[in-house]
Amino acid sequence: YYRINGLNQLNINIFAEKNANVIDLSAKVRDKMDLLEKDFGGKYSLQMAYDASKELEDELNQTLFRTLLTILILLIFVFLVSRDFRYLLIIAVSLAANVIAFVFYYFLKVEIHIYTLAGITVSFGIIIDNVIVMADHYRHHRDRKVFMAILAATLTTMGALTVIFNM
Repeated sequence: YYRINGLNQLNINIFAEKNANVIDLSAKVRDKMDLLEKDFGGKYSLQMAYDASKELEDELNQTLFRTLLTILILLIFVFLVSRDFRYLLIIAVSLAANVIAFVFYYFLKVEIHIYTLAGITVSFGIIIDNVIVMADHYRHHRDRKVFMAILAATLTTMGALTVIFNM
């Protein structure tokens, strides 16, 4: 309870539980505040001083935009290098197959945070790198003896990521 500029003020802090979805909780709190304000009939007012979910939503939207832009740039680059729609289709289908993982995340109720989303994006990059190496090798040599190249590409990417992890 506070008194600011001659007016009575009551501050209520709402914190999400550990397993709660902060964005959904924030929307429910805003809806409840709207209902309460209508019930007050202008006698009292409600204001949300700080909403942590806004930053989280902005970060999620920014990450989604960057991921989509990266995929688009990748597909354009693959087409410019290969000039083959069938090769581009192979890469696009492998991307679509990896998106199926999101369906499993949803049904298995896997919690996804900002860091989890960044990890998923990085794993997307590793998978796409491996698909490109395999498809290119198969296109030129018509065999599947590319294990060492894929292993080397994956280990190189993981080696670069350990530097970031150690930061």
